[in-house]
Amino acid sequence: WLLHQLRGSVLDELGRSGEALAAFDAALACEGVSAGAVRYNRAVTRLRAGDPGGALADAEHVITEPHEAPFAGAALGVAVDALLALRRHDDALALVEHAISSVAGAGGEVATATLEGTRAKALLAAGRSRVDIEAACSRAIEGGGAGQEVADVLGALAPDDDLARTRFHVVIEVALVGADRASLPEGVTGYFRTMRVAAASEEEAKRLATLLEPRSLLPRARVHTLAPEGDDAARRPRSVSSSGRLYFGE
Repeated sequence: WLLHQLRGSVLDELGRSGEALAAFDAALACEGVSAGAVRYNRAVTRLRAGDPGGALADAEHVITEPHEAPFAGAALGVAVDALLALRRHDDALALVEHAISSVAGAGGEVATATLEGTRAKALLAAGRSRVDIEAACSRAIEGGGAGQEVADVLGALAPDDDLARTRFHVVIEVALVGADRASLPEGVTGYFRTMRVAAASEEEAKRLATLLEPRSLLPRARVHTLAPEGDDAARRPRSVSSSGRLYFGE
C-alpha cells in the first residue's frame, strides 16, 4: 500500500487528480493498510480536485477513528477547509471550537494555539467581526502556534492602498532562553523562520516578518537575512508565505 500511496501523492502534485485518487483507492484495498494515512492524502487530493464533499467524508473518518490519531490534526484542517468550501461556516466553526476544547483540556498549549489560527481563518470566511478574528490571531501568535493560516488572515485584514510594493525574502532569527525552552529538547537555543512579504520599504518588511512572533520573544528577534525579490502586485502590506520554526542549538 505504501507504493500506491506514494504514487498517489506524486500524481496529485503533478495535478493528475483522477489517477491519484485511483492510486489511493488501490492502497486502501491492500492488506495491512494504514487507512488514516491514505484517507488523509485522498482527502487532500479530493479538496484540490474540487470535491469538498468527498474530502470531508475522508477527513471525518480520520478524525473520528481513535486509532487514526496521528493524522487527526492534519485531517481536521482539511475538514475545516472542506466545510468552508461548502459554505457551511457555522459547522466549520463548531468543529474548530470542539477541537480547541478537547485539546485545551488535555493541556496541549501549542496545539491549541495552532487551532486558534484555524479558527481565525474560519471566522474570516464566515464574515465575523474583525475584533473576533484579530483576537484569534493574537491567541495563535502568543501561544507560539502561528503559521501560514495566520499570515493569510492578517494579510486579508490589511487595508488596501495605492503604494507600490516589493516582495522581500526575510529570515528571522529568534533566541530562546529560560522558560522559552522548557518544552523543547535539551540544547535548543533558538529558531529561524522564513517569511516572504510584500512591503513598501525594508522597514515595513522587517515589521511584517515578525508579525507571527509572540510579544515576549520580540526583544530577542532579529533579521538574519533580508533580500528583495521583485515587484509585487499587492496593494496592501501583507505576508505572502511563512515557514514554521526551524530550531537550532548548541
